[in-house]
Amino acid sequence: MHPGAPRQRAVLAVLLLSADRVVPMEHIADVVWDGHAPTTARTQIAICVAALRKAFKNAGWNQEVITTSAPGYRLRAADHRIDLLEFETMVARSRDLVRRRDAAAATDTLHRALALFRGPLLADVPGRHVATHRARVEELRLSALEQLLSLRLDLGQHQELIGELTTLVSDSPAREKVRALLMLALYRAGRRAEALDTFRRGRRQSIEEHGLEPGPELQRLHNAILRDDPTLTSASGPAVVRTPAQLPPRITALVGRQWELAALDRFVAAPGSSLAVASISGGPGVGKTELAVQWSRQVADRFPDGQLFADLHGHHPAGPADPRDVLAGFLRALGVPAGQVPEDTTERTALYRSMAHGRRMLVLLDDAESFAQVQPLLPGDERCCVVVTSRRRICEVPTGLSLHLDPLARHDSSLLLADLTRARPTSEAVLDRVAELCEDLPLALRGVGALLASKPHWTARELVAKLADDRTRLDHVSFGPTGVRAALAASYDRLGDRAKEMFRRLSLLSVPDFPAWIASSTLDADPVEAEQLVEELVEAHLLHVAGGRYRLPELVRLFGRERAACEDSGDARRAACRRAFTRWLEEARDARHRCGATGVDDAGWFATERASLAAVIAQSAQMGLREVARELASTTSAAAGACAVSVAS
Repeated sequence: MHPGAPRQRAVLAVLLLSADRVVPMEHIADVVWDGHAPTTARTQIAICVAALRKAFKNAGWNQEVITTSAPGYRLRAADHRIDLLEFETMVARSRDLVRRRDAAAATDTLHRALALFRGPLLADVPGRHVATHRARVEELRLSALEQLLSLRLDLGQHQELIGELTTLVSDSPAREKVRALLMLALYRAGRRAEALDTFRRGRRQSIEEHGLEPGPELQRLHNAILRDDPTLTSASGPAVVRTPAQLPPRITALVGRQWELAALDRFVAAPGSSLAVASISGGPGVGKTELAVQWSRQVADRFPDGQLFADLHGHHPAGPADPRDVLAGFLRALGVPAGQVPEDTTERTALYRSMAHGRRMLVLLDDAESFAQVQPLLPGDERCCVVVTSRRRICEVPTGLSLHLDPLARHDSSLLLADLTRARPTSEAVLDRVAELCEDLPLALRGVGALLASKPHWTARELVAKLADDRTRLDHVSFGPTGVRAALAASYDRLGDRAKEMFRRLSLLSVPDFPAWIASSTLDADPVEAEQLVEELVEAHLLHVAGGRYRLPELVRLFGRERAACEDSGDARRAACRRAFTRWLEEARDARHRCGATGVDDAGWFATERASLAAVIAQSAQMGLREVARELASTTSAAAGACAVSVAS
């Protein structure tokens, strides 16, 4: 089929470049009109999509190729041949063959992959976005070509490769990997002097044009040639830099987070003059690592020089990882022999940045604790991309994109549960109720899914009944040693003693939310200290801010009550509640007095506190604090009448 008019080609291009993924309408418009979309963009895109669907149908495709999927469209790659996807698949297969030491099969696979190229990507589609992808794919092509040449060199084809490598070095003199291959081919062909001259010419050009010495791998190869290192003549010799592929495996499908995925895609595609750093923050169990890993695996092909991963253990019981140790692992992954890794952290950082220079790598730093931990692990080359996940916003990290994750939307939570429990069909109402009791927290939802898988005799309705019991809910959502309870404990354990105490006290209150002034009364602390402790809890994501008030998520509240039962006496817990209830009573008395005198303004106070006051009255009565309950109920009722009269007058 022929895609038709230029605008149709542009729409098809952006869908092809994100095949099998939902592309938001705003992103399509931004690409098609190069950031200057008209007000009629949505209508024009819909017309283009309709024309493309007709063209696919006329070409013999009866199944729908482009589907409407909120908030945009998705091109289904199944049963279709997309050259770029085939190329990426074959390149990935070749890497697997290399790991299995099948150089001949890997060489053949790369030959077939490179044969798919018949010219620049989407050459007839203009625009900045497509140009960025075109440059990315060209980099992928060159990287695959370098890998192919390296494999052929390992297969002993050094004589045949000299001419081809000489041309490539002339066309791309800054690509040190190609120069290293030419030097090695010349050396193995018995042309040692020419190999050394190839290094000298490259060094001179690098210094004159960029003011830089050649990279450490090229210098090591040069030194090895000077001393006639015997390993240079074997296929296992120090030919080229290693390409690490350290990303964790994709265990489960990612549900939701389409906006965040699109934001990350736009961020990494945008050209920049500084290191690209994306930060993903959010509370325990909200899915930061899952989002980062899933997205990183989706875009790994954009970083042909490798992907590095480190779990920084920011909330591990044994303490955070030492960046010095992480650097040692990175350097070994990049090909530095263990005996040549410097001892000093500063020297390790310098060598790491030298190794990363000139390469396009992805670095994923998971569960970071602080900027001091992250800073030595940032590569210096702007072609690299770094993704940092952390429970706290690390403001010092120079991020180009900062994402904060909240729990999933209810619809996405239900979809995730449906996927986790697909072996036992469950009604939508039951799924929604389970999602509600899990507070749409991905870690809790996955814990429930794992629990059901281990309990085939349980029905989903039985699970709902068990989750609805506050005494056992944390047990059921914390299936396994890395569940919700462990995640919350990791945040709790890093608090100061006074913040821990305030958290336990606040968790005792059965109110939907509360004002800042109540926090000081639970701990019997002065307002300044109370404010500092509250902020510590907010930063740890154990306390949420909502409309100028504070709220404890229910799972967090249940965890806090567990800790209070273990660490505080019954008298201490009762006294904390009494102080808080008494403070509400005092504030209600004052508001009632002001309401009778001034009217509308203080009527608003009772409206704001209504839900919390009702909860306090019920809880104080339940705890046997009947005097407080009666007086608070009386004051609230009388105030409502007084305010009504005052407003009417």
